Amino acid sequence: MCRILLNVQNFRNVGCTPKLSFSSKFEGELEKSTDNISNVEFDYLEYLIYLLRRKKKKDLLLIIEDIDRYENIDIFEQLREVNNLLNSSDNQHTYKFIYAVGNSIFSDTLDKNISNIRTMYESKFKENVSKFFDFTLNIIPTMDSQNSYEFIKLNYPKILGDNLINDEELFMTSQYIDSPRILIDIMNDYHIMEKNVTYEKKEHLKILYYSILKSKFYNFYVLIHDIFEDLKNIINNYNNIDVYEESETRREEEFLSNASYFSAIEIEKSGRNLNYASISSLRTVWNSIKDTPDITAIKEQHGNIIICHSTYSSDPIRLDVILNAFESKNKDVVFSSIDYRQSIILEMKSVSKKSSEILKMYYNQNNVTFIEVMKNVERERIKNPNKRDFYITDFLDIDFVKLGIIEEIINVNDYNT
Repeated sequence: MCRILLNVQNFRNVGCTPKLSFSSKFEGELEKSTDNISNVEFDYLEYLIYLLRRKKKKDLLLIIEDIDRYENIDIFEQLREVNNLLNSSDNQHTYKFIYAVGNSIFSDTLDKNISNIRTMYESKFKENVSKFFDFTLNIIPTMDSQNSYEFIKLNYPKILGDNLINDEELFMTSQYIDSPRILIDIMNDYHIMEKNVTYEKKEHLKILYYSILKSKFYNFYVLIHDIFEDLKNIINNYNNIDVYEESETRREEEFLSNASYFSAIEIEKSGRNLNYASISSLRTVWNSIKDTPDITAIKEQHGNIIICHSTYSSDPIRLDVILNAFESKNKDVVFSSIDYRQSIILEMKSVSKKSSEILKMYYNQNNVTFIEVMKNVERERIKNPNKRDFYITDFLDIDFVKLGIIEEIINVNDYNT
């Protein structure tokens, strides 16, 4: 029996000049009488038939792997047609195709967001699989998240043997490793970081944690830098929580007093018979605009809000006029919470809290202040065109990240690691 292993990922890009692992030079025109399968996407199938027929073996076994990565079931239909064509047109030889593929390509509940149990139960998965294969054999993974702990102990005994990481810590973090290939990559990073990164107490758990985190964010690991920079800003701002609360109170009071004064001036200048703005109405305006990033954005989004009006006049005073007055008097700093806070921060004394203690507050029910601080940091980042646009909550809601925060593994000063 002749055994050929075909990696579809390499084969699919063959084009008109196939270069396969088994050497074979084409010597003549391809016979197209019965072998022709017209399909632009799978034009390589003619070459596959040609190569298989050139093998002068009675029984030929073709093993195809990685084909499910394309998430295209049409490939199976074409290869099944090839297999049938070969066997029906050649009585002297037997051609068998073996596919090493995952189950998901045949599932009608492929969408990972679908969690309806009845939908899964009534799925036609097995029926779909039986259309393509005469025989199926399920392969149990060598390693997954359930046995990764034992797998690491068996293959990397030095971690526990040298007391670098205790047994409980290893079990806790290993649950997030679900592939032997990923484990190898993680351990390579772990050994590199262990030799090149210096912590005060040689925190090997931290090194392993960040090695796993890197594998989870492999394609966009540079984003981690920006995320940790945001976390650091959140902690710094929260450590100045007294300043934050005081600055928000002062911002509101300063807006109310100045807006009331400027609106009165505008009424006097216009000579129109308008009602003066009440504090309650100005407070409603403030609640609408206080979270807007800057005065320019406030003008664009809220400039038409009416501040002073009267049933006897059709020409009211709008917010954009009041905002212009703020700018002319250099009082527009009140519309930037960060800048305003910096202007009063030296007047107040704040009590610092541990970074882990602050980040844990996100997972508490009473986290309103933390959320406000976090949103404020996000708004300031979004204003910077050189920064990426993302939501911190998407990061903090990840189970592995939550583990690192709750167990006090993550430190915001590690973002350059």
